[in-house]
Amino acid sequence: MLKSAWAGLVCLAILGVAEAGQTQLLSEQQVPYLIERLKSPDPGIRRSAATNFKYLGPLAVGAVPTLIVALQDPDAEVRSSAAVSLSHIGPGASRAVPALITALQDSDTRVRTGAIVGLAGIGEAAKSALPTLQLLLQDSNQTVRYAASLAVEQIGAQF
Repeated sequence: MLKSAWAGLVCLAILGVAEAGQTQLLSEQQVPYLIERLKSPDPGIRRSAATNFKYLGPLAVGAVPTLIVALQDPDAEVRSSAAVSLSHIGPGASRAVPALITALQDSDTRVRTGAIVGLAGIGEAAKSALPTLQLLLQDSNQTVRYAASLAVEQIGAQF
């Protein structure tokens, strides 16, 4: 028990360093730990895990199925953070495109914006989202409209 608690503390310290912008300490070895944290009953722990996947970028590709599930989390910040983390994984997260397209219809603006960012980060593999993104150009929220216009340009320019 002490050994696993120590490992958890070390990982949290590493994640704290990542929050400070020093991400070179993170590696794909943290992926299983973060996946378990994303399944926590505590929304704060889930939020932190979902956010910290982005610091791993493409190294977090093994977490894509768990991040897809997180797009349906009851907590909007977890959903939004999961979407943004998928963008940092990039094209390796292409199997998340259908779930991100669904998230574009979320009632929370942060989640819609996060899903847009996620799709833009995935790139060309997200071209099936273009019709839905074009509809978001008429969204009631200015941030969503702006993000959608940038994503349409980015994804559209790639094919």
